[in-house]
Amino acid sequence: MLSVLSRNFVKQQNKNLQAQRRKLTNLVLGVPKESLEGEHRVALTPVHVSKLKKAGATIQIEKDAGLGSGFTDELYVKAGATLVDSASAWKSPLICKVRPPTLEEAKKIENRSVMSVIQPRVNTELMNALLAQKATVYSMVHLIYNSDY
Repeated sequence: MLSVLSRNFVKQQNKNLQAQRRKLTNLVLGVPKESLEGEHRVALTPVHVSKLKKAGATIQIEKDAGLGSGFTDELYVKAGATLVDSASAWKSPLICKVRPPTLEEAKKIENRSVMSVIQPRVNTELMNALLAQKATVYSMVHLIYNSDY
């Protein structure tokens, strides 16, 4: 009897640890509309928003940011995102973009974080600007793909 209880206790502890590892309760992501002409992609799809929301994150997506990719504002709201204006999306602690921000957009990031395909060796002027303002840069070119999330 004790071994069954012990096994159940260990299983429950493992589940608790897994849940704690995936907690993103302090993460606030901002998704501005892409500014490059002809760029129709969006940094987060409603499916990604749903997964992040379930893990505790807050997602602020600029109104109409997903329309070019076929994702309506209604889909984002159903997935758990909050629709915001452009300025609010850019004020988020972590900004997610498909394309690298322009130098003007980089100024909006200030000393917060950005996740994008920055290409730091190609966009040296942008990188220097972001570093000068003490922004944290997550270049998607250098992150390992993980299908579990």
